[in-house]
Amino acid sequence: AYRVKDYDVAERLTGEILEKYPQSTSALLLRGTIYANQKRYPAAIDEFEAAVKSDPENVEAYNNLAVVYRQIGDLEQAQENAARALELSPGRGDIHYNLGNILKSAGKEKEAIAAYEDAIEADPELVLAYNNLGTLYERQGDVDAAVRTFQDGLKHDPNHPTLRYNLGNCYQTQGDLTAAREQYETSLKTRPGWVDSLNNLGIVLDRLEDRDRSIETFQELLSIDP
Repeated sequence: AYRVKDYDVAERLTGEILEKYPQSTSALLLRGTIYANQKRYPAAIDEFEAAVKSDPENVEAYNNLAVVYRQIGDLEQAQENAARALELSPGRGDIHYNLGNILKSAGKEKEAIAAYEDAIEADPELVLAYNNLGTLYERQGDVDAAVRTFQDGLKHDPNHPTLRYNLGNCYQTQGDLTAAREQYETSLKTRPGWVDSLNNLGIVLDRLEDRDRSIETFQELLSIDP
């Protein structure tokens, strides 16, 4: 029920389980995740904290608490829970990635870069870590490092639209408009109708003096988002 996003049924069933087995860590975690997906963050925190009480070394509970606290802007609690999760499971790439997101939100960019690098080392297939690391390099003005990072991520997922889009932005910054156009076009094959990518593609086509295609692209964009 949860996987098909029938949250009402999923919540009812987990509630029935917890009536019989109130200390069921897996049921507490599932109900917390249901609440988090519904943006019922205080209720989600209650469930994850109950899971911690039931199993003080449950990595998922701490990791989920870190994610939810970040979503409500309590970055201190988020970082504390992520650190606890890493103490219990230092080889988990997804936890390093979540810590990177927390540090990025806190404006601690150098620490966030280190966390994303740790995430990639732990799990080279974690494509979103490449994406977020690359955007930090770009933000800091190291466009060459950003390009390399996005390219490394695309080795693991050649069709990832966000990596393609961000790589296109870097190429545009470097003045390689043809390469930028190719990246935007490829991103749109995987994610048709993406307004941001259509907009940047239209700009690049105009700068390449391909005015007819530029106009068509902006018209398509406006048909999606008037």
